[in-house]
Amino acid sequence: MSLDVKHFVLSHLIWIVGLTIGGIAIHSWLGEHDARLLATQEEKVAEAQVKTLQQSIADRDKQTVAQVAPIVKIIHDVQTVPEVIGALPTVVNAPLPTPVLPAPNNAILIPEPDVLPLFDQVADDKVCRVQFDTATKDLVDEKGIVTQRDNEIATLKKPKSFWSRAKSTAKVLGIGIGIGAVLASKL
Repeated sequence: MSLDVKHFVLSHLIWIVGLTIGGIAIHSWLGEHDARLLATQEEKVAEAQVKTLQQSIADRDKQTVAQVAPIVKIIHDVQTVPEVIGALPTVVNAPLPTPVLPAPNNAILIPEPDVLPLFDQVADDKVCRVQFDTATKDLVDEKGIVTQRDNEIATLKKPKSFWSRAKSTAKVLGIGIGIGAVLASKL
């Protein structure tokens, strides 16, 4: 009995289909494996960036506490007009137009009842400016953290689900089997 091409193809069709399915499965697995490795690597990089941003927030908060502590101490310690006159230059951002000097009767150019409230307001302003600067920088870093987390989520969502991959593989496999059947019938 002699084997022609048609009989050869039909007798070996199961092997051709098996090799096709195996090739598609390996290709699909390699693609998923590479995507998983890439996602893991991107997640590690993002975590490192998040840790760096969190550390800079903590460092900035420590610096703010160190800057604010002396001002708060001055605010707490100042109770009299001569103390205000002495402490006013340390909390005013710009130099005063004229130096504040006490008169013999303890009067100054600023009306005396307004000196302590003025001092409290100026000192509080300095504290608020330092804290505002820190909060602004923290906000920028927090937005960076949120962006990193969003990128991680997007990266993790990239890989297709098992069923989506199975459907795609079955579609390719069906097309391959259809083409194989057409070729087998033509031979």
